[in-house]
Amino acid sequence: MNINEQFGNKLIVKDDVKITIDDKDYFYFMTNNYAVICEKLKEYGCRSVLENDFYENHNLSQKVKKAMSEVGACWSLTVSNDANVLNLIYKDKSYIVFLKNLKQAPHKWAKNLTEEYRKAVWKEICSAWSSIYNNPAQDMKVLKNWDLAFFCSNLVRGKPAEYYLYLMINMFQSNILKEIRPFSEILDVFINRHIEQGGKISDIYKKAGMNKQTFSRIRSGQIERPTLDSILQLSIGLRLSWLDMLVLTDSAGYLNELREKTGNVVFGSIVNQNYDIDSINEQLWQRYGKTLGFNERA
Repeated sequence: MNINEQFGNKLIVKDDVKITIDDKDYFYFMTNNYAVICEKLKEYGCRSVLENDFYENHNLSQKVKKAMSEVGACWSLTVSNDANVLNLIYKDKSYIVFLKNLKQAPHKWAKNLTEEYRKAVWKEICSAWSSIYNNPAQDMKVLKNWDLAFFCSNLVRGKPAEYYLYLMINMFQSNILKEIRPFSEILDVFINRHIEQGGKISDIYKKAGMNKQTFSRIRSGQIERPTLDSILQLSIGLRLSWLDMLVLTDSAGYLNELREKTGNVVFGSIVNQNYDIDSINEQLWQRYGKTLGFNERA
């Protein structure tokens, strides 16, 4: 999807397009120009919208679609009746972004978190890493900065996965974590936890779209440093949380690569608790013409 693409030869800008939905009046700003919509977003304290901000929206009102079609617009923005959303119609598909996910100056928001909520977030962070580090209580003491608390707290608020990833990578690269175990040890922790929870070894590689031979070679250490694709597949097969996925990826030295195309798609899927390899591969194929689990090169 190329959101910078211009639609039509003539610039279209329509303000206050009124649409009544369920007895409520909504007023839309509509345009066919990416630069125009980005300038409009600034009026509401939002940054420019990016491709990774979008989620496909199958429920966009037919009235909105019709109005956009009549005007000749691909973008529609409303801040009425608490809707606060940006819509995009691209190649007959509808996409949506909530304006709260495009707000600027995120660190200012962190100051508004209540102390009770901060403590709850902190407890969640410590719990997530407790199976990885020898002395998590001690290690967590060096993590006392609210950028990370903000990062975790906004997980449930629909922030783009790429934004979480950017913050967490910076935390790791700042040497905030004192102790990182080797990849083989980290993988064993997750595999053993999977077994203890009643899972089967075969479930891991099957749900990861990985063949048994490749999985066995990685687990046995014959392959000391698997490819990023293999790490992503293992994260899916083990149903890792987004934090655990970051730890596993970092232990293999691929944390920066998660910012790139394939890594970011898989990370976003795991953030949204989507572990369906077929669904993830469909996204990868549509966006980048590639999939996980084919022509494996561990």
